Amino acid sequence: MTTPVQKTLRTRLTALLTIATVLFFGLALNTAPAEAQSGPIPEGVDVTLRNTLQDPGEPELAFPALFGQPDDLFDENGTVSAASAEFPTALAQPGTPVGDISGLYEINMTGSSISFTMLPEADDPFWVNVFGDFPAGKFDRYYLTFDAPHNVTGSSSSNDSVSLRIDSPTVLVVEIGEGYKMSPPQSFRIDVTGAAGAPELAVTGVETGMLAVVATAMVAGGAMIVRSTRRFS
Repeated sequence: MTTPVQKTLRTRLTALLTIATVLFFGLALNTAPAEAQSGPIPEGVDVTLRNTLQDPGEPELAFPALFGQPDDLFDENGTVSAASAEFPTALAQPGTPVGDISGLYEINMTGSSISFTMLPEADDPFWVNVFGDFPAGKFDRYYLTFDAPHNVTGSSSSNDSVSLRIDSPTVLVVEIGEGYKMSPPQSFRIDVTGAAGAPELAVTGVETGMLAVVATAMVAGGAMIVRSTRRFS
């Protein structure tokens, strides 16, 4: 037999639980897929940059090998981000045997592109010695090693002397070759294609913390109903 107190308490708790349930499902329906990734390269992935040089008829050498240093000494690390350049002063090195070397390129990556913008002035004390047109057999390569698959399957370049090589699922190589005019101002962009990452669900119009509050209310309301039923039974 249900007493008046028990009936009132159950009614109130049922109402609380009903409201919480409506809110929860309303918020759950108020979700939408986040914007699909703009390209195959996943944002937030760490990437390591290594530069190599190859003169006509000569073997390929890492940049630090020119100074008798280990190949990985000048490796640089960045994280793919649409908000900032991953390598704002690529190849900058202080304290080398020839003095301080300023950055050669700003390298900026997005999910769908890799852009290079030359930084030095035409009279830069170090880089002026290497400015000029690339002959056949000369290559300047930039190895980009990702800590997760880059998903790139194809590319196109704004400069006919620049191409993108896909060495593995985690390694891309920007290859600069014959005919490249290495002098400021110089810039180029490589657009990449491939399978973009799957979009994730994102809550719209409400803070995700609110969902947690509503869910907690549902659990608490259910527990109170169980306890009150046992108490007044």
